[in-house]
Amino acid sequence: MQHLKKFQVRPIAGAKQEPSPVEGFCYSGDMKKRPKVGIGAVVVRKGKILIGKRLSSHGKDTWQIPGGHLEFGESFEDTAIREVIEETGLTNLKVVGIISINNDVVYDKHYVSIGVLLESKSGKPTNPEKGISSEWHWCDPNNLPTPFFPHNIVIINNWLASTIYSRPSSS
Repeated sequence: MQHLKKFQVRPIAGAKQEPSPVEGFCYSGDMKKRPKVGIGAVVVRKGKILIGKRLSSHGKDTWQIPGGHLEFGESFEDTAIREVIEETGLTNLKVVGIISINNDVVYDKHYVSIGVLLESKSGKPTNPEKGISSEWHWCDPNNLPTPFFPHNIVIINNWLASTIYSRPSSS
């Protein structure tokens, strides 16, 4: 444990500070809550990216890229492809690579968000998951509509800046 250093705790709004099992350390939050892993797919075709409207869950009525939760045993890339197929019906997809890793606390939810870049060569996006998302279309990534789902905008901005991770500024 000599490699561990003490750190300054930045409390999460409304969270009670709890002692850590490691003496001299503390954390803010509930030990029973754990972050989830979200996968966002930046699907590109002819310089544009695929976006749609969120209709349910947190972030309702914001624009989004396709994505969802990592399932047990799945790779990041397989999750991205599965979510694009489920949400948009597009199937002719090629994995380019991982483009973003983020640690997001938004909408009173904590996610580790992984961005995956996919290429789409053909096909027209549809809305197979009616009531979940709609209005899938191709959009210039430098001219996105607002409001945009916060987890996704970080992924897109990291991709555009060729940055995998941008550490949040201290508050």
